[in-house]
Amino acid sequence: MQSLYSNGFEKVYDEMYQSFIDYDDEYKFYSNLINKHKKSNVLEIGCGSGNLAKRFIGSALGYIGLDLSEDMVRLSKLKNPNGTFIQGDITKYALKKPLESTIITGRTSSYLLSNKTIHSALKTIHNNLTVDGI
Repeated sequence: MQSLYSNGFEKVYDEMYQSFIDYDDEYKFYSNLINKHKKSNVLEIGCGSGNLAKRFIGSALGYIGLDLSEDMVRLSKLKNPNGTFIQGDITKYALKKPLESTIITGRTSSYLLSNKTIHSALKTIHNNLTVDGI
């Protein structure tokens, strides 16, 4: 099956999402939560084309973006050369070092289609967080 986010369609996605998502508002929402809990870094699962990443990278928070689509990761890196982006599956990624917070953005959770994948995703997120992570 053709991915919705490859072979040029990742650029269509990028343009389309910028037309109806207020990334400044979304960044403010997530950063307020992260700062409220005094966390210094974040993993964004479903980083897409890096629009929210740009705001995190420009902040004091450490940031890593993760996306299943290699084309989206490539576009994120192109748009945010100072960012850290990795290709990975929400149900089985492994970070080199646990982070203090994780957010799942966009429609990412809608790809978890069974109780088994939801459980795997939550377990993987838990395993990649610090002991007091959120």
